[in-house]
Amino acid sequence: MNFSDGLFQVLNDGSMDTPAGCASISDKDGNLLFYTNGRVVWNRNHEIIEDAFYLANEIEDIQTTIIIPKPNDESTYYIFSAKENQVNGLIHSIIRFTPEFPLGYLEEQNILMEREPISRIAAIHHAESNTIRLITFGKEENTAISPRNTFRVYNITENGISAPQVYTQDDQALGPKGTMKISPNGERIAVTDYDNMLIYLYDFNNENNTFSLSKKFSTTPRLGLLINPYGLEFSQNSDVLYYSGNNFVVQVELNPIEEPYLLPLFTVPNAKSMQLARNGKIYIAQGTEDNPSGRISVINKPHLPAEACDFQENAVSLNPNKSTRGLPIFVASFLRNRIIIEDDCVDAIFNFELDAYAPIQSVLWDFGDGTTSTLMNPTHQFSTSGMHFIKATIVINDYPVVLYKDLEVYPLPSLDPNQVLIQCDSDNDGVSFFNLEEIGNKMNNPNPDYEYYFYKTLNDATLDTNQIEGHETYQNQTNPEEIFVKIISLEGCESISNFFIESSYIVLDPIANMYICEDSDNVLNNGEGTFNIGFKEDEIRNLFGIPLSSTVSFFESEQDAQTKANPIEGRYFTTSTTTIWVRIENDDFSCGGIGPIQLIVNDEIVLDIQESYIICDPLIQPAPVLDGGIANNTWIWRNSAGIVLSNSRQFTLTESGNYSVTVTKTQNGIQCTVTKNFSVRNTYTPVFRVVTVDDNQIYVSVTGFSLYEFSINGFNYYGEGTSYTFTNVPPGLYTVYVRDINKCETPISTEVFILSFPKYFTPNGDGENDYWKLSDEVTNLYPDLKIYIYNRYGILLFYMDSNNILNGWDGTFNGKSLPASDYWYSVYFDDGRNMKGHFSLKR
Repeated sequence: MNFSDGLFQVLNDGSMDTPAGCASISDKDGNLLFYTNGRVVWNRNHEIIEDAFYLANEIEDIQTTIIIPKPNDESTYYIFSAKENQVNGLIHSIIRFTPEFPLGYLEEQNILMEREPISRIAAIHHAESNTIRLITFGKEENTAISPRNTFRVYNITENGISAPQVYTQDDQALGPKGTMKISPNGERIAVTDYDNMLIYLYDFNNENNTFSLSKKFSTTPRLGLLINPYGLEFSQNSDVLYYSGNNFVVQVELNPIEEPYLLPLFTVPNAKSMQLARNGKIYIAQGTEDNPSGRISVINKPHLPAEACDFQENAVSLNPNKSTRGLPIFVASFLRNRIIIEDDCVDAIFNFELDAYAPIQSVLWDFGDGTTSTLMNPTHQFSTSGMHFIKATIVINDYPVVLYKDLEVYPLPSLDPNQVLIQCDSDNDGVSFFNLEEIGNKMNNPNPDYEYYFYKTLNDATLDTNQIEGHETYQNQTNPEEIFVKIISLEGCESISNFFIESSYIVLDPIANMYICEDSDNVLNNGEGTFNIGFKEDEIRNLFGIPLSSTVSFFESEQDAQTKANPIEGRYFTTSTTTIWVRIENDDFSCGGIGPIQLIVNDEIVLDIQESYIICDPLIQPAPVLDGGIANNTWIWRNSAGIVLSNSRQFTLTESGNYSVTVTKTQNGIQCTVTKNFSVRNTYTPVFRVVTVDDNQIYVSVTGFSLYEFSINGFNYYGEGTSYTFTNVPPGLYTVYVRDINKCETPISTEVFILSFPKYFTPNGDGENDYWKLSDEVTNLYPDLKIYIYNRYGILLFYMDSNNILNGWDGTFNGKSLPASDYWYSVYFDDGRNMKGHFSLKR
């Protein structure tokens, strides 16, 4: 990617194909010199430099190589390579340019600097000495158990590379994979731990090369998203840090440092390396070797908060080439050079500043509008809005460096003075309601995001005093009346103008009422209907000859119509009988007339038809006769096949089946129709399902198609369902009667007998209750009963029938008295019925 001349261009003629680590370098004029993946070096013509094809580097790792120019020597460049998995942890090679070798040659190759494994590498310029600090991070010792906790700082001068200063960070052991970046101002260093999902943020003193940990935080945001931090980068002003990983990009504001639980900003598939460019933007690689991407993403304004940083996913096309995981890294301070200025309004005084990695000796400003300045911090006011291309040529270390900046100058909101808002005055009293914000329609550059503030005098508008309250429903005080408005754009640009409001007596001819059937909203008997006001709009346009350039709108009140508040949306409007108001607005936004329209919902059609009917036993009730309503005009009775059975008002039900009746009623000149479906079934005789007698209770359950009531004396009936229980019933013979509550079905009945079984007996020979036996009522009614008595284990103890039923059981078995306990009986009737229960033997 080429950033020269302040422009951006994607170049597709490169020769490098590498999964991750890479670096490139240009001369001070922005012309490409060479680039490398740490193993092979290509010149600016994309040819391999002779012999520079087997440098010792690990191209699979995240951050493995960087190119650093030798200070005060424009012909010599170091290629540093960091190695984690092999011997020789840090090596360098030298590329030199001479008149004999204008495309460069390999002067030295794979010079060993450290044997300890190195996994992260970065560099920063030191302005006072005009040297460059090379900073690495890795192991203190070349052993398997040695932790990765050590910084080494090499000073690169015009005389070569110094021995490193070593700084071991106690109690800080990082994983092998990660990235290290230095802020452009050289004051902060951030290091990621990919495997452990951590970021370490250090304060760095570029004068004495010291480190101090200021923050350690997890890259797992509070939403529970797991992010392995791969890419890492600072904004150009060094105040904001970004990291990427998995499918996310996350922002961390550093002044003050945010909490460790961070929210992801955006979803970016396979977000990988991040790199700041000289234009102040951060670019994000988003591919893998298996799934390379034809695009990369960009953060256009990384120095701004998340909601304003202007992230663009897939913003840069690399077609036909693709990106994997890597982006080149640079000496961070070389990307610090910038013009400091924020976008502002056309009437603002712009204060320009500069920031650079070394002292600026002089500057020549070009403001892009034909004016220039040599001041270090000039001010400038632009006469036109729009994009302005700012250029500043600064001199650092006696060499010119050109900086560029795209500056947007926002226009002021523009309203020509003395505009008039004309409102309809329906009663000719010279007073109307105005929505003063309607003046926005007359703006030269209308924008829905503008803010409007209204005043009665210019002085009030200038001083922002006595603001008009309730300006959306303002009633004019004079006719016409002058109003002053302050208009503020979304960017904060402000202008003041005046306009007039005028109430004009405009009368519309009467508009015909609208009538609708009560069921037009597909809901019966709710008193509402659905009106086609879109059709009414067409009718009004034809009635008054309204052109398409004018608008016709509907409102629920006259005040809303005057202020254009709460318009009725869509072509259809559901309501009960009411009055709405139509507003005609001319193409100059003046009111062309306001008038009422009556919306009348016809009376509901009375149709007293149930959903189902029963044809009763003709001996009990005659066939039902349905009435289609005397207030209706026509009646059509149909069967399920759609065959018309009758057109009379009344209809006699003679057969079961599904039927419908459609009735019509004419009111207010329209015919309304209602159809009601109903079913008819024949009566059925219920059937006893269960009849049980137990413990002075009679339980009755029936099967049928109605609700039933129950009686045991034929006079008093109880219940309303399909079952009932009679309680506390004395022993005896009873008839259970069942009939449906509509007195429509044939009643049914059955006989039951309540038997009285003793709950206990005391066979102690005192002559009282010495035997367990049935009452005389039971034995007289059922002399042929068979009774079996068992103990709790199911052993038969005694048998009674007509031969001994009157005597009962004395509580013995095989001549021996049984102990006090509970015993069980089973009684069998002649008709096969069976009753079971238990009793107690007490001694």
